[in-house]
Amino acid sequence: MVEAAAAAEVRMHPVQWTTRDVGKPVAMWGTSADALRHTVNAKSKTYSKASGAAGIPAAVSGRVHVFTLWCLGPPESCSALNPPFR
Repeated sequence: MVEAAAAAEVRMHPVQWTTRDVGKPVAMWGTSADALRHTVNAKSKTYSKASGAAGIPAAVSGRVHVFTLWCLGPPESCSALNPPFR
């Protein structure tokens, strides 16, 4: 008799953050702040938005960084991938 194994649930965690810096963004994760054993180089894209308060123009620009963390179990089982920008 063959028993079917329970399918592992894949959890996807999109992660993004913004900076004003042009650099090489790196995200780190692990089981605690003292055990960040995994890293990923995130993808980046420049953004720019003109906004203002009380009719005063202001320009805001920077970089948005993204990656997706996908897990089959505890944090040490997670992997990362870089989604395409649209």
